[in-house]
Amino acid sequence: MNHHLLIIGEIRRGKVDPTTFEILGAAQQLRSKGVEKVGVFFGSSEFNIEELQSPLQFGANYVYGIKNPIFDELAFHQSTQFIINIIQKFKPTIILAAATTQGTTLMPYLAAKLHTGLTADCTGFDIDSKDGALLQIRPAIGGNIMATIKTRTFPQMATVRPNTFKPVQSEFPDSALVIEEDNSTYSSGFLKNEFIEGNHNLDIAKAKILCSGGRGLKNAKNFFLLEELAQYLNGCVGGSRVAVEQGWTSFPHQVGLSGKTVSPEFYIALGISGAIQHLAGMQTSRYIIAINRDPEAQIFHLADFGIVGDVLEILPQVIRILKQRKNK
Repeated sequence: MNHHLLIIGEIRRGKVDPTTFEILGAAQQLRSKGVEKVGVFFGSSEFNIEELQSPLQFGANYVYGIKNPIFDELAFHQSTQFIINIIQKFKPTIILAAATTQGTTLMPYLAAKLHTGLTADCTGFDIDSKDGALLQIRPAIGGNIMATIKTRTFPQMATVRPNTFKPVQSEFPDSALVIEEDNSTYSSGFLKNEFIEGNHNLDIAKAKILCSGGRGLKNAKNFFLLEELAQYLNGCVGGSRVAVEQGWTSFPHQVGLSGKTVSPEFYIALGISGAIQHLAGMQTSRYIIAINRDPEAQIFHLADFGIVGDVLEILPQVIRILKQRKNK
């Protein structure tokens, strides 16, 4: 089966959201397995033609954009009809979107309208060699197993967990096509809903530096040391599942398949042994630094730099050095 994959992209403040490029990275992995064409659809009141073309540099064969304020109002019962028209026009066999607030709200509504299934929060994809169906891989049972799901209806739809795939620059100039339609006079007639974004520094999925603590910190009092380290490094605080279950930090800070998948520039793992669910949630970090007293800890298999020792002895020394440098 030859597949046509359509991505429901996102635009925030006039810029293509990074999750769209990540999904294009997932699509690139399926190129050799039956995905022949990849398209991206954008609906927004604010984008320019140059920005709209950017997915073409990451493997998209075409980009289709509709410029209309209705998409900013999140009135999915109205804007979904635009998307259905696009689907009827291009007839994709696979539709993907990011598992963001927008994606997790829009995609179930769209799937119901199309009378098809939807797999949520996927972290991997493959194509079945026997029947060509999309294999959708996601964590299940609290992240303890990885389930492979295959839907029998078309188009096959799924949302993709952010920070799971890496964008890959790869142009397809021979088939690239950009179409922009301006339907700005259309109005939904409904009250406007907006995304309310919290403090950027509290969103571990967007952090460039993430300091995560685990069982080795032993208690909530010691977890404050981690927060102090993050403050000196202008980073965010993360935690393992154990740290969240013990109440040392809250669930929005949990890293792993049962929490958030992260991909910062620097991931600092303090007292984290490296359970498979945790490793799967941070293994795409650019640089990984680990401190653990167990030299056989699984975290060291991924770490670019590791220190074998008691984190409660090492961490205060690191903070003291950073404090001295700041006061100079």
